[in-house]
Amino acid sequence: MQLPNITHAPGDENMPGLAQEFWYTEKENITGWPSLGTTVSDRAVYTGAFTFATGTCWSKWYNTLETAKLTNKQVGEKDCRNYENAIEWKTPGSAAALVGAMGATKNRNLVFICREAGSGKMRIVGSELFGASVEEGSEDGGMKGTDYKGFSMKVVSRHYDAAPIVDDAVVISFTPAA
Repeated sequence: MQLPNITHAPGDENMPGLAQEFWYTEKENITGWPSLGTTVSDRAVYTGAFTFATGTCWSKWYNTLETAKLTNKQVGEKDCRNYENAIEWKTPGSAAALVGAMGATKNRNLVFICREAGSGKMRIVGSELFGASVEEGSEDGGMKGTDYKGFSMKVVSRHYDAAPIVDDAVVISFTPAA
């Protein structure tokens, strides 16, 4: 196997954090997945298209700026290693849709796509084999005018690699499939 050169030139941009909107759906709504590459450089890049069951599509989930992060942690024993990929974030308020979504997603297999704030790359947590699940979800109503009021959430999934990249050519549709 030929391994790629890994470089980082002085001055390259590497801003942390995630954009303020994620896209999510139940794993079971996705009836066809884009494909992953086969070389070291593209084995963690989805190309192609997502197809959805009739009446379903991606939904949007807002997060407060500078509260969201993507983490990828190698876990497991030697010869059995994989990755635990996670997204953590905060969403303000207590709107009925938010309260309902927190309850409706707590025991579901989900798929989340987030966008890196600096590079703009889309990253996916949850896969055809391993849905993402809510590991932590809580509401904090705050006590003072300077406190945060809203929900915090963490979703986690396993994958062979760090959270794969979704190629920019992959269409993210918010129109339910016919």
